[in-house]
Amino acid sequence: RSLRAVFESSENLLAEPQRLIFRRLSIFHQGFTEAAAARVAGATKADLTSFLDKFLISRSPSGRYALREFVRQYGEERLSASPLEEAKAHELHGDYYTEFLSSMEEALSGAGQLDAIKSIDPELENVREAWVHGLKVGAVRRIGRMTMSLARFLLVRGQVTEGEDLFGRAAEALRVRAKAAGQQEETHLVFG
Repeated sequence: RSLRAVFESSENLLAEPQRLIFRRLSIFHQGFTEAAAARVAGATKADLTSFLDKFLISRSPSGRYALREFVRQYGEERLSASPLEEAKAHELHGDYYTEFLSSMEEALSGAGQLDAIKSIDPELENVREAWVHGLKVGAVRRIGRMTMSLARFLLVRGQVTEGEDLFGRAAEALRVRAKAAGQQEETHLVFG
C-alpha cells in the first residue's frame, strides 16, 4: 500500500499531458525506443528525460527505454481505468508494431535477414502484444499484415512451437469470428 501511495503521489506531480503519456507508456513490454514512445504515447525527448529524472523509466546503454516492472503495472492499472484511453493506446501500439514488423518482411527473406532479426529481437514482446490484442479485438487486417514477417522471423529463429501457438490462436479467433458472423464455410488460414 505504501508503494502504491508513492506511485500515486509521483503521478500527481506530473502535469496532465505527462500523466497520459506515462499511462500510455505502460502498454510497452520489455522496453521501447524513442520513436515508439513518440508514436504510441506522444512522448517527446523532453518527456522521456523528465521521466528518467523522476526514476519512472530507465534507459539501457543501447538507448532503449523501459518502465520498471512495478511502475509499468501501476501505469497499466491506471490506463485500464479509462477504457477509451486504453483502447486508443492499444490501437496506437498495434498500428506501430504492425508497421514495424511489416517493414521487415522483405529483409527477412533476403540479404538483410540478420539485421532484421537484430531489429525485431528486442521488440518481440511488443510484437506479441500487438498480435494477441489484435486477435482479441478482431483486427483481422493487422494480423494479416503481420503474418508473413512474423512467420518468417519465428521460422528463422527456430521458434516453431511459438509460431504454432500464435498462428493457432489466430486460426481459432478467425473461426470464432466467422461463426459469429453467421458464415457457414470453414475459415482456413494459409501461411507460407
